[in-house]
Amino acid sequence: MVKLAVYGGSFNPFHYGHRSLVEGVLRLGRYDRILVIPTYQSPLKEPHGGASWEDRLDMLNAALVGYPSVTVDLCEIRRGGISYTIDTIRDIEARYQPEGPIGLVMGDDALLGFHRWKEASLLAEKVEFLVGRREITEGTQNFPYSVRMLPTEVVPIASRDIRERIASGKSWKHLVPCRVASIIEQRGLYGASSLQERSRYYGNLDETLLDFLEDLLRSWLDGERYVHSKNVALLASEMAAHFGLDAPRAYLAGLSHDMCKAFSTDRLISLAQEDGFPVGVLEQKKPPLLHGRAAAVLLSKTFAITDEEVLDAIRSHTFGNPRMGPLAQVLYIADKIEPSRPFVSPFSKSWRSFSHLEDLFRSVFLENIQYLQQKNHMIHEDSMELLAQLTGGKTYVPH
Repeated sequence: MVKLAVYGGSFNPFHYGHRSLVEGVLRLGRYDRILVIPTYQSPLKEPHGGASWEDRLDMLNAALVGYPSVTVDLCEIRRGGISYTIDTIRDIEARYQPEGPIGLVMGDDALLGFHRWKEASLLAEKVEFLVGRREITEGTQNFPYSVRMLPTEVVPIASRDIRERIASGKSWKHLVPCRVASIIEQRGLYGASSLQERSRYYGNLDETLLDFLEDLLRSWLDGERYVHSKNVALLASEMAAHFGLDAPRAYLAGLSHDMCKAFSTDRLISLAQEDGFPVGVLEQKKPPLLHGRAAAVLLSKTFAITDEEVLDAIRSHTFGNPRMGPLAQVLYIADKIEPSRPFVSPFSKSWRSFSHLEDLFRSVFLENIQYLQQKNHMIHEDSMELLAQLTGGKTYVPH
């Protein structure tokens, strides 16, 4: 099971004060993953001005590149309207099944108004308060619940002040990560002058491969697809470690598996045909299904990634096939059950109870086949071969 910390807010925009709290949680070393949850609309703040939720999501994704254990969860965005923290905590508990109480990250300036939160006393029973100092005063003196102070310095920055500085033409870039500043300028948010040229972070030769890919994917994929890709990477990494496989390779496969999802039909077909495999009937009808094969070719030809197990995992994650190795099985499972999907598989909660990867893979694969049959979708020939292998050639009858 995973120990989770949750950090919610409008992040309008995300700034160094926010990042300080994230890094403070990481320094504690008590949590396996931090979920950053952007609000659709906060119950205690005015409706967001100057940036859409899509803009705020893109800024979050950009700011969190390089933090592999930190990801964005869209539950409040999907819920729409006003969200209350107690409802979000219940949602996270149901989907992630975390170990122990969830860490609730907040600045000490939020403590004074905690008594106004919905079901505050019940919320206090469910979480551990992780408090970072946002003010120089002692913000925890009169708080009636125990807190764990984060090892952070006082970073007295407020998003409202940044928006006002931008609108009035004052200096502001020193208050936000550079990637956030670029998005603000590119899109003319908060009254900023829009840039004519997009910044190209992927030209920075000092970045690691994963940071490089995360930056690139953030520019290629929409916000929700990027969040899905990062969640698949995190789950695949965790699952690989659980079953004795190499976690970094699983993370790379998970991060990259949908990198070509937004490519044009012509580009997908052109890339996929370079792998030497035939294009099946289903793929001819629906070329976007070639995105896994295209991604494997792109990683090999453009990024010089030669790890055949990683490439095969990415190539086969859409349909599966009888020749899948353990890493490919892990990616297939993670793609289908990662908990930020709108329809959560029961295996997203129970996968750790499986002792053998093959048993888990078989269960998830058959669940997916059942779904396709119920929807009367055409099933790929590779999936049919794998189905025959897993069922001993017998006709599969869904339960």
